[in-house]
Amino acid sequence: RGAARRADAARRAERRRALFARYGLDEAVARLYPHELSGGMARRVLLCCALMDEPRLIVADEPTPGLDLPLAVRALDDLRAFADGGGGVMLITHDIELALSVADRVAVFKDGTVVEETAVASFAAPELLAHPFSRALWHALPEHGFAVAPSEEGASGGAATAKAAAPGATGPKPGAAPAPAPDR
Repeated sequence: RGAARRADAARRAERRRALFARYGLDEAVARLYPHELSGGMARRVLLCCALMDEPRLIVADEPTPGLDLPLAVRALDDLRAFADGGGGVMLITHDIELALSVADRVAVFKDGTVVEETAVASFAAPELLAHPFSRALWHALPEHGFAVAPSEEGASGGAATAKAAAPGATGPKPGAAPAPAPDR
C-alpha cells in the first residue's frame, strides 16, 4: 500500500511539473501561499489545479483576465480539448466574443436570470435569437459596430427598445441621483 501511495505521489508531482511548465510557472511557485501570487500567476495555478486530476467537469469563472494573450489562448485551447475529450466545461464570462469562440452552447443571463440558452450558431444572425436581450448582445458585438438594437415589438404588443448596447447596461435605477458629468 505504501508503494502505491508513493507511485501516486510521484505521478501527481510529474503531472504538476508538466502543467506548471505548460503555463510558465517555476517549481518554486508550488511552495508559495496564494497571497504571494500575482493575479495572473494565481489564475495559472488555478488552471493547473483544474486540469490536475482529470475531472469530469470544470467550472471556469472568468479564467483569462490577468493572462497575457498566449497564455489565455493556451488556457482556452486546453479547456476546449478537455471538452472535446468528453469532459464538461462551464465557462462563465462577461466576454460574449470569448464565449462564442470556444463554446458549443451559450446561456444568456440578464439580471441574474437565464433569458435564453442556445447554440453558438444562433449568434450568426439576430433573427435566430429568441430573446430581445440576446439580440441586443448580438448588435453590441464589435463586428456589428456596437450598435444599439433596433426597436422590437414586445410580447405584450408594446414596443420594447434596447436602452443600451452594452450588456447589462440599463441606466440609472428609479430615484437614483444622476451620474456626475465627466470632467473635460
